[in-house]
Amino acid sequence: KTASPNLMKSIESLVKRDAQFYFEGKKVSTKEGLRIVKSKKNILIETHPYVNKKPEVRIHTNPNDVSIPKPPTPPEPVSPLDHVIDMAKKNAIFYLEGKEITSDKAIEVMKKNKDINIDSRSANGQRPVVKMSTKPIRIN
Repeated sequence: KTASPNLMKSIESLVKRDAQFYFEGKKVSTKEGLRIVKSKKNILIETHPYVNKKPEVRIHTNPNDVSIPKPPTPPEPVSPLDHVIDMAKKNAIFYLEGKEITSDKAIEVMKKNKDINIDSRSANGQRPVVKMSTKPIRIN
């Protein structure tokens, strides 16, 4: 059976995003990959349109050889306390409810109250500024 028009449209859209083709686990050129898809019979095609890297098109003749790895799990976010500690190491200026405080006081506040809102910013190599508040922080 030849490749369906819908399949070819899908694969061609991945080609436009510089997809990498694999046949039986080995990297092949885009031209070769398209030729295999159009001409081979009894193949299994996996596509994975990765967000942060090139999409992949994997072609197999053995249905048990499905091998596109899942995208990596994103790293765990840094806890707010760890973020404040990191910012203290970067010599940030801290504010609590609009009043300047020391980094030690900021860390102490974070340890005592887990519901503090934090807004951290830095620009053009200047010292970072960390605003902390029990109220919502409006971003301008």
